[in-house]
Amino acid sequence: MRQIPLTVDSLKKSNLGEDALTNLYPQPIKSIKGQFRLVNTPGLKEHTYFNTGPVIGIHEVNGRTFAITPTEFNELTLNGVLNRGGSGAVNFPNYQFAFLSIASSSRYVVMTNGTYCYAFDMFNNTFSNLTNVAGFYPSDTVTFQDGYFIFNRNDTGQFFISRLNDITFNPLDYASAEGNGDNVTAVISNQRELMVFGRKTISIWYHAGGPFAFAKNLGAFIERGTIMPHAVKKINNTVFFVGDDLVIYKLVGYTPVRISNRLVESFLRLTNPDSGITSAYVYADDGSFFYVINIFVGSYVTFAYDILTGSWHRRKSPGRGDSVVRHVARDKWGRIIAGGEYGRNIYIMSLLETQEYPPRNSPNNVSSEDIERVFVLPVINENREYMHINALELDATINLYKQATYTLEVSKRDIYRFGNKRVLQISENELGKRVRWRRLGTAREFLLKITLVTDGPVDIGGVYIGTS
Repeated sequence: MRQIPLTVDSLKKSNLGEDALTNLYPQPIKSIKGQFRLVNTPGLKEHTYFNTGPVIGIHEVNGRTFAITPTEFNELTLNGVLNRGGSGAVNFPNYQFAFLSIASSSRYVVMTNGTYCYAFDMFNNTFSNLTNVAGFYPSDTVTFQDGYFIFNRNDTGQFFISRLNDITFNPLDYASAEGNGDNVTAVISNQRELMVFGRKTISIWYHAGGPFAFAKNLGAFIERGTIMPHAVKKINNTVFFVGDDLVIYKLVGYTPVRISNRLVESFLRLTNPDSGITSAYVYADDGSFFYVINIFVGSYVTFAYDILTGSWHRRKSPGRGDSVVRHVARDKWGRIIAGGEYGRNIYIMSLLETQEYPPRNSPNNVSSEDIERVFVLPVINENREYMHINALELDATINLYKQATYTLEVSKRDIYRFGNKRVLQISENELGKRVRWRRLGTAREFLLKITLVTDGPVDIGGVYIGTS
C-alpha cells in the first residue's frame, strides 16, 4: 500500500475550509514509517471548584501554586484548595476580557490587571493593596529581576520599579524607553535582561546599580514592538510576542524571527489589536514546549505552537471554537494546573486525560465530555489522472479503556464537498483490529478528513492507501 504523508501543521485550511489539524499535534520519531506521528493534545480533569469565578490568573513559586479569581486568592493543595484571606482579599472588578500579569520574588506575589494591583506576602500570608500607594501607576504587566518588581506605566513611554526587595515605591524611580517615542506596553525579564516593549520597538536594559537600578543597553535595540501585552511570554529562555505587524515572533538574540503562519495571521488581522484581549500562555510537556494563543475575533480561537517541531495546530474544547484554558502553571507534584475565564473550575491538564470537564458556575456536578480530534490529509492525486482508492488504513495505536470511534469523510474533486460519513468503532476487546475503510471510489483528486473520539491516548503512525 502507498503511504500518505501525515498532516504536520495547520499551515492553512483545507480546500474545503476545514482546519488541517485539531486537537492533535506531530511528535518526531525515528522510524521507517516516517519522521512524525500524530498524538493527542491534553484533556482536562477537574481538580477543584471555587466559590467565585472566573479564574483570571495562576502562578507557581517556591512549590506553592496560587489561583486568583476577581475576589479570591486561593492556594492549591494536593487534593483541594486553601482560601487565603477570604472573599474580598483581592478585588479586580470589570474582569471580563481582563487578564492578570503576575510576578514573584522569594517573598511576594504581585498581581496587576491594568488598573488594580495587589501583593501577597508568602511569609505572613497577608495582602497589600498597591493600587493607591505613592509611586505606583496603572500597569498592564509586571516582571521581577534582581530584587525589583518592574512595571510598565500605561499610556506613557515609561516604566517604573519598586524599592529593592520590597513592595513600596519611590515616585522618582522611573525611566523612559525613549527608543522611538512610543508608549511602553509590556515588560518582561529574560536571562537577567529587562526587555521593555513599546508599540513599535523593544529596548534592552540591565541591572547597573546607581540611583536608578537599571541602565539601557545602547548596543541592543529592536525595531519591532507589540500592542498585545498579554501575549508576551517566555519559555526555555526564549521570548515570544505578537508584533505590531500582527505577526508572531520569537526573539533569537535580539532578532525577531517569524513563527506564525498565514492561517494564524489571518485570524490576528481580524482582531482589534488595541483591545488587549488576545492572550497567550506557555508550558512544557512530554519533551515539547508550547506557546498557546487565544485570539479574539468576536469569539475566541485557539492555536498552539510546538517549539520542538515548529508546527501549529488548533485546539478546541467540546462544543466550542476555542479551548477553555487561559492560564497554566506546573505545581510541585508535577501536575499542570489550568484555569480559564468561563467558569470556576480548576483543572489538571494531562495527556492521559482524553476528555474534558466543561466550565461550570454552580456546585452541581457535571460529566466529562469527549474531545474530537481531527486531521485532514494533503490532497491525494495521480498527476490529475483518474484514480480508484480500494482501501485506506490507519497505523493507529489507541490505548483504549472502552471504545474508539473513527469517522472518515471523503471529498472528490468532482464534487468538492465532504460527505458520506463512514464510521468505525473499535472496542477494548478488538485492540488488534485494523482501522480500515474500503472502496472510497474514483476521482482525479481526493481530500480525506478523519475524526477520532477515544477514551484513551492517541498515536497515529501513518496513513496508507491502496489504489488502482
